[in-house]
Amino acid sequence: MELRQVNIYDLIDGRRIGIRQCFIDAFCAFLMPFDGFDTKIISFVAPVLAKEWHLSKPDTGSIFSACLFGLLIDDFCIPFLTQRFATKRSAFVATGLFGLFTGLNVFTTSVPQLPS
Repeated sequence: MELRQVNIYDLIDGRRIGIRQCFIDAFCAFLMPFDGFDTKIISFVAPVLAKEWHLSKPDTGSIFSACLFGLLIDDFCIPFLTQRFATKRSAFVATGLFGLFTGLNVFTTSVPQLPS
């Protein structure tokens, strides 16, 4: 059995852009403004939480550092998990966990309860 070599550049350049690719481009363009929204909004939320919950500066700092620590874990762990397991499965798990922890933030009443 002879193996056939495929030039990926010729394969991509030889195809027409279809409705599916246009939809994916439009959907990604729609989502781009929301990328990083959670890390940006914390600068507006933390002062309000500090005032409402009577937080000290170290407690407010822990809110900021928890957000950055979550990004650190994401940036270092997700690529390895994606290589170990299927990409689609990793994306579903990561998106599900993000949604779960984001939803749990609604029920927090103190700093230790923040799941992020």
